[in-house]
Amino acid sequence: MNSGERTYAFQGEAGAYSEQAIHKYTEKEDIVPRCLPCDSLGKVIREVESGSAETGIIPVENSIGGYVDRAYRLIAGGDVEVVGEVYLQVRHSLLGTKVAELSEIETVYSHPQALKQCREVLSKLDLETHATYDTAGSAKMIKEKDQNKLAAIASRFAGKKYDLKVLLEDIQSSSDNHTRFLLVASRASDEKKDGMKYKTTVTFELGDSPGALYHCLAPFAEKGINLTMIQSRPTDTGRWEYHFDLEFEGHRSDSDARDSLKRLRSLVPEVQVLGSYPRGDRS
Repeated sequence: MNSGERTYAFQGEAGAYSEQAIHKYTEKEDIVPRCLPCDSLGKVIREVESGSAETGIIPVENSIGGYVDRAYRLIAGGDVEVVGEVYLQVRHSLLGTKVAELSEIETVYSHPQALKQCREVLSKLDLETHATYDTAGSAKMIKEKDQNKLAAIASRFAGKKYDLKVLLEDIQSSSDNHTRFLLVASRASDEKKDGMKYKTTVTFELGDSPGALYHCLAPFAEKGINLTMIQSRPTDTGRWEYHFDLEFEGHRSDSDARDSLKRLRSLVPEVQVLGSYPRGDRS
């Protein structure tokens, strides 16, 4: 990847976990990320398609919350290709104004998932909670309201963005909470670098018939290809047909992968390869 600056589109307010994931992705590269907030995941895709951003980042899976089917639907429907992935540990902090004290806090704002993931601590503190659209947006609101009795649950990263005080750190109930993001771009190089481990993301449509999925997966098993994810989502037809999103270890140009994809294409009406990309570090 060339050095320099690149624009990355993400969903949410400045300070969102998606923006933090961008910085993690680029920290090992000679890249200065320009982060472009968007109000929806669809807007992220459109910013990449229009050229306003070279890359977009999309959350696709959480180790607790599960698979984000809408994310794969948007990627598959957009004029984009998956070019990378990054894993980010979700670490929630309780954030207040610079002069706030924990004993003063009465009300906490955050995204419903964050409130749920921190409910044990919130229950012990006996705090009133209010759900909002975004963790970083909650931090922004606490900054704007500037009231010592209000707090937000967001990341330490968001706290720095809005010059807030960390009242408590790592308040999530599970320490194994990670979100996986895919990065998308309009143009991707099909070049495979030596020594790099790859993953490939594929989507295909399948009707409701006995053994259909088994026959689609058999070519990968016969070639010894490890499937790292398979999920289903309904099509728009209403005829009990499904899209399957599938990921496997390896690059689509590998001979075994080519053979497996060829056999899959002979079994279903359409196979869409969403991209082959370097595997992300799960740490």
